[in-house]
Amino acid sequence: MALISPAFDELLVRGTRALEPFGVHAVLIGGCANALYRHHPLSVSSAPRPLLTSDADFATPAGQFPDRPSLRTRLEAEGLHLAPPDRPTNKYKLHAEAIESLEVLCPMAGLSRELRNSSPALVPIQDDVTAEALDYLDLLLIEPWCIDLSMVPELGVRDSLAVHIPNPVAYVLQKALVRTKRREREKRAKDAYYIYEVAVLFRRSLDRLGKDAAAVRAKAVPKWLQRAVAVLETIFRDANAEGIQEAERVAVDSGQDISPQMILPPVSRLVAMLRNELIERTNQ
Repeated sequence: MALISPAFDELLVRGTRALEPFGVHAVLIGGCANALYRHHPLSVSSAPRPLLTSDADFATPAGQFPDRPSLRTRLEAEGLHLAPPDRPTNKYKLHAEAIESLEVLCPMAGLSRELRNSSPALVPIQDDVTAEALDYLDLLLIEPWCIDLSMVPELGVRDSLAVHIPNPVAYVLQKALVRTKRREREKRAKDAYYIYEVAVLFRRSLDRLGKDAAAVRAKAVPKWLQRAVAVLETIFRDANAEGIQEAERVAVDSGQDISPQMILPPVSRLVAMLRNELIERTNQ
């Protein structure tokens, strides 16, 4: 059995080996991070199979890394090459026809207006490496968690191999914020489902997530936190709310027997914790 798929798992392991020297400056985000949450000690022991994904997205700061080894050289040594190779890009694949790709991303904040208005906004992070800048990625770089891929049986990694993933609080907040910018209905629905999954996986560890919320509160832009909590409270307001309906649709499409009434309680508890830690404590 694979974590995501055999081809994706190979890409993930090779990409993680290439990025390992970057430590906390390379954080695996997106649906793959959600899949890895299942292997964290704080998660519950039973959970549905992760959703399929074809992108291994790594977020890095927007600054240069002159003291780090060449990421492109390390990726190429692992068999990952720019795709397509004839123009500037932030995507790497194991072969040209592959669906799966590794993407290098960075925060949009702090960039020039010219870069912010370009599409895509490609930013050099090394002499031969560019990253695509996206909004709100700053959150995902705050106090990331670490997973040893050798502890993920599906990957078959024998030696210790560390990968950093966003702490779940930052992950959920970023999903809420990007929702306001997503045009694709399918992506918004998957994000709602990912938030539900986090609520289920860590339903017994909300006190511990409160500590991550405190770290995020100390470092994040305050208006982002207020906006994110407001979005979460709106889309998960009740069983008929948009986010609940989206999460149910994605769950059913993936073969799960689930109802809005089953989705609402864990998400409501997660959102209540976030309001208390991120908004109420700020006002005290």
